[in-house]
Amino acid sequence: MDAPRQALVFHIGMKRYAVDILDLKEVSRMPQLAHTVTDNSVDLGLIQLHGRPVRVYDLGQFLGQPPEAQEGPSCARHWLIVCRTDADAVHWRVDDVEDIVEYSEAQVTVQDAATSHGPESVFDVLELDQQLIYLLRPDRVDEQAMRGIGEPA
Repeated sequence: MDAPRQALVFHIGMKRYAVDILDLKEVSRMPQLAHTVTDNSVDLGLIQLHGRPVRVYDLGQFLGQPPEAQEGPSCARHWLIVCRTDADAVHWRVDDVEDIVEYSEAQVTVQDAATSHGPESVFDVLELDQQLIYLLRPDRVDEQAMRGIGEPA
């Protein structure tokens, strides 16, 4: 039997996503954005985090969620999730944070990142309590990937 793991479950619109807590650096309410002019709909702008400016990305837009699917009563104030990546860290805005749950690797269906394209290449599927949750793999999502989505053709 494999060792139990933990993941943070969060929402973007009506969909549930998760990230393993070993990939997680920080979770907080979304601070005020210092908007920057950009042609990239995924790039929300800059925030001050621990005394330094960092770029925040709209994870819902990156994953192809239409903006109207990201709105609702629970979205009045978004959350910031900071995850470790191979390069450094990525800062995502999400709609709502649900809970930390335990899971095992046996509950995860691994997607082949080499054959998947676009946003589908960044998550595996976690079956938890007879529900499917998209388990994000931050090591597959760096700032360069985030910048490549949403730019005009």
